[in-house]
Amino acid sequence: MGSPIRTEKKTIFDIPPPQKIKVTEYDLDVYRCSNCGMYVKSKHRDCPQERDMGIYLLNYIKMLKYNLLGVIKKVQEFLSVNNDIDLSVKGINDALLRVGDICKSEYMNIRKMTWTPLICTIF
Repeated sequence: MGSPIRTEKKTIFDIPPPQKIKVTEYDLDVYRCSNCGMYVKSKHRDCPQERDMGIYLLNYIKMLKYNLLGVIKKVQEFLSVNNDIDLSVKGINDALLRVGDICKSEYMNIRKMTWTPLICTIF
């Protein structure tokens, strides 16, 4: 395809264990097809294709929501005070919806499973 016509930057925010903020910036090259004129953006296997939150941050937000009894405003305050991450309530809600979408297919697979009752007897 030749040389790229431009390079786009995509910055991903994530929290790796232990809870230190990690910011990774990827250089994603954009190519233009000489035959059809279509633009093609390169991919990096570590760069999320959707949005800009990494897997550790998504998991952290989900666990905070569970541990803080489901109050998103408390999650927002906790992230701001303890991790210096300023996310809007909508951003936190979008992260929770994304986790739900990711887990939905596995949840449906578990619901479809046939369970064999285990009879436990104590002598």
